[in-house]
Amino acid sequence: TSRAVEKVMSWLERGDSVGEDAGDSLDQPLEELDLVQHQLVDFKPTVDVDGPLKSVKIASSDPVKDIKSVLAEEEECTLPTLAWQQVEKEEYILPTLAWQQVEEDQHGEFQFMVSHILSPEEMYLHPVSEMSGQLAQLEVEMGRIAGHEKLARVEEVVVGSVWTVLQEMWYRVRVNAVYDGQVELQSIDYGHYLHEEHHGHQLHRLPSGLASTLPGLAVRCHLSRVRPVQDRGWDKLAMQMITSCLEGMDQHTALVVERNEAGSVGIVITLERQGKFSTVNQRLVEVGCAVSSLFGSNAGTDEVGDSGLVNDWDPLEDYNSTINNYVASGRRSKASSYVPG
Repeated sequence: TSRAVEKVMSWLERGDSVGEDAGDSLDQPLEELDLVQHQLVDFKPTVDVDGPLKSVKIASSDPVKDIKSVLAEEEECTLPTLAWQQVEKEEYILPTLAWQQVEEDQHGEFQFMVSHILSPEEMYLHPVSEMSGQLAQLEVEMGRIAGHEKLARVEEVVVGSVWTVLQEMWYRVRVNAVYDGQVELQSIDYGHYLHEEHHGHQLHRLPSGLASTLPGLAVRCHLSRVRPVQDRGWDKLAMQMITSCLEGMDQHTALVVERNEAGSVGIVITLERQGKFSTVNQRLVEVGCAVSSLFGSNAGTDEVGDSGLVNDWDPLEDYNSTINNYVASGRRSKASSYVPG
């Protein structure tokens, strides 16, 4: 019996010891947790800004070195950044096209066909040349592909820029002026003027091929050494006269006399009617539409002033003698050995 009592007492003592050990093991995590919470009170978050990227840094002033799984000596967290995609507008380089140049023969002449006449001071011609011969091919290409090109942005429509526009047919046009919501255009291949609204225009970019490489085919010219009788300019009779002389699809011959600063070519256009030779310049004087010191004048005012033409003709004696050959001898002096153009 005594031995049984001793066993029971040893079991009880052993149970108390296990309970104390278990209690101690349960109290230890609680103490550690209190320590962690105490250390977290001292945490001071700081924010560093480096350029465009922002990083958030959390640092401890008194790190807990014993609990490595919970705290590091110094811990940093950098927020991820996203790169913004740069979307750039397509840059369009405005094309610049030259104009066809007149190429005279050894006599200073060239052959041409009329494109568009505004007045004796402004007419547009197509020289008979290989370049002018590409006009038909240009028209075909433009009709096929010009409509597929992008429209010009409003800010791109500036003076000097070249575009295409559909007005009965496709034309290559140059912007001459922008005013009052309107755009003044001029065909670089025919010479006539067109207009479009600035906002809501229908100007397209030049398509590839001939449209973007071929120079403007219309050559600006003016009748040289004549001026209108009236101060207000050329009248309808002058227009009727020059149109009747140059109407039709015939080729004509012109003598190059000068080139002015605006790029216009001063010419004398020769005529042959019923075996008689003359010039368009002289015909305008004969019908009283023009005055000239060179071609004679029915008006007595030519002695007073011919826009400076009376005094500056002397250096051009070679041209003068050539023109006189046309008028006086009907070019018989070189007809046997020379074909114009």
